[in-house]
Amino acid sequence: MIFRFIIYTALLLPIYTSAQQFAVSFDEKIFHKPFSGSVVIYLSKTEREPRLREQWTLLPVVFGAELKKIQPNETRILYDQNVTGYPVKPTEIERGT
Repeated sequence: MIFRFIIYTALLLPIYTSAQQFAVSFDEKIFHKPFSGSVVIYLSKTEREPRLREQWTLLPVVFGAELKKIQPNETRILYDQNVTGYPVKPTEIERGT
């Protein structure tokens, strides 16, 4: 069992260390039940609230994911394989954005 875990971790480690990713979680003080629904992440270097931008034709970088039954204080990692991105994927954005 330990051997399988080590191999699994070794295979996934390059994906997680080289890809831009986002950790999503919520505190049980905010919501005490499991959450299922959409998570949307907006990125902008210039706008404090990019989701409120008046010109929707010039959208900032946006990522969305559907989460199912995430527990309070549980962390889910969002990366290329489990998010939809526009205009790019997480691995295509500049580090530190």
